[in-house]
Amino acid sequence: MVMMNKIILILGAPRCGKTTLAKLLSKSLNYSMISVDDLVSALRKSNVLPLDGDADEITKDIYPFLKEYFNELSNNEINYVIEGTHVDFRIVEALKNNFNIIGLTFNELTEKKIFQNLRKYDNKNDWTYCFDDDTLREKVNCFFYRNKYFNDNFIKYDIQTYDVSHNREKVFLKILSELQNKNY
Repeated sequence: MVMMNKIILILGAPRCGKTTLAKLLSKSLNYSMISVDDLVSALRKSNVLPLDGDADEITKDIYPFLKEYFNELSNNEINYVIEGTHVDFRIVEALKNNFNIIGLTFNELTEKKIFQNLRKYDNKNDWTYCFDDDTLREKVNCFFYRNKYFNDNFIKYDIQTYDVSHNREKVFLKILSELQNKNY
């Protein structure tokens, strides 16, 4: 049974598969998709947010906006899949009862393996593609910091978490199946 009038929020560090999973769920469940990261990018391009700045700063800066935005969406009759890395956990706690929250981690991968995967699987459409090796290694280091941040908060806020370190596609199909089988 497909969930009605619900929002699915997918959280996790960069490159853990949030967008890929969101697209799968959106298509399979006929939900609209929203990317928080695309919102951040638009706010940066329009000079509402600084072009540079770390993820923690950006997350704090957009908290008031996202809190109101998510409240508006939860009062709407349209179903959404929302994905992003710039979501403050105060929002998660406040809206936890109205959202299906899915956490994605890659706890079993080393920095070296993440780097190798990015070089192997990312293509010219991926934002990581244009970086030289040294810059990409710095980004991978940041991904690990963010992964720990998310993992710690998934535990703290009792968020259903899936590790995508191995056979990510199989994990995504399991998530889809679990959502389709929930009774509402």
